Amino acid sequence: MGDGGSSRCCKIFGIVCAILIVLAIAIGLTVFFLFPRIPETQVGQATTSKPAYTRNPTGNPPIKDLYVNVTVPVNITNNNYVDINILSIDLKITHEGDPIGVSDTGYTNIPKRQLTKFDILAKIYVSGEDPNSAAYMARLLIDAQQNNGKVKVLIKGPVTVKYLTVTTSFDINQTTEVDMSGIPTSR
Repeated sequence: MGDGGSSRCCKIFGIVCAILIVLAIAIGLTVFFLFPRIPETQVGQATTSKPAYTRNPTGNPPIKDLYVNVTVPVNITNNNYVDINILSIDLKITHEGDPIGVSDTGYTNIPKRQLTKFDILAKIYVSGEDPNSAAYMARLLIDAQQNNGKVKVLIKGPVTVKYLTVTTSFDINQTTEVDMSGIPTSR
């Protein structure tokens, strides 16, 4: 009679151990595949388009509106086993502290386990009609005149990435030159 109870107890113990081992393996695999890995990012050098402008009929300042497209190339390697999403890109473009542009790239999906290359697009727009922008325009034109048409601008801001319930961000902070040669800087 003692042998039957001991045998039954060993069977139950064996079954419980097997269930615990399977459960531990399942938890381990789940953690391995779903544990968030921070994406590797590389931000390339920003490039700008040739500026477009409209002349000011009064001549002071000589330009009424200035438009420049800015492209910031980004490489993101997603080492996760699920897709990640870029929720927001909040870049600000400044010249000597003056706000002159913002990014306009929206939601981007980064597929699992691969490198994705995409461009963050931003626009510089300065209007001579707005009193603040007229002052920004004057400083831009003076800087262009003093530096052979080259104007340095700062591109700065966070890029926010979401993976399942984890949100992280990386910063872009770089200076690039806008070639404003050929734009009238005086009357």
